[in-house]
Amino acid sequence: MSLPLIKKQFIKHGLAVATASIKRWSHMFEQLKAYL
Repeated sequence: MSLPLIKKQFIKHGLAVATASIKRWSHMFEQLKAYL
């Protein structure tokens, strides 16, 4: 494994995790707004 490839995979994984957590938080926020 070359270093640039590892870095690219790491960034891709980080973006995927960030996107998933943002979606989860926005979903929770929408549910919270529905209760208020």
